[in-house]
Amino acid sequence: MENSELCLDSRKHWMRMIECIKWLKESKLIDNAIFRNNGLVFHFLFGESWGGSDCPLCQVFGSKKYACLGCPLYEVSGICGCMGTPYKAVIEARTTEKWLEAAEYKMIPALEKAYQYCLREENNEKTRMDENRFKK
Repeated sequence: MENSELCLDSRKHWMRMIECIKWLKESKLIDNAIFRNNGLVFHFLFGESWGGSDCPLCQVFGSKKYACLGCPLYEVSGICGCMGTPYKAVIEARTTEKWLEAAEYKMIPALEKAYQYCLREENNEKTRMDENRFKK
């Protein structure tokens, strides 16, 4: 699978979580004042969470041996483990408003930037392959 596809899958993953939080909030099933960033509860309710175990990018690039090496978010931010990326704002959110703000206005744009980076890299790689093929 191309890295650009992983970025798209990760974006879809985040969009599903955003929609779930909005639904919980609109249904008044969670109170903004008592919202806690509990990925385990979220995983229990919806089958995925905002932790690395459910992130398509972390599943591929988050090994302990080569942590983040090659991850598009790492490539565009230069920060491993996502702790300096918008992900940190998501995990530190203590209200639904802050979580939604971090996810929608920080994490999604970061994934879109990573996706654009991957498209450029994949296009460059195809160009290099074509050039090498014609040199032979």
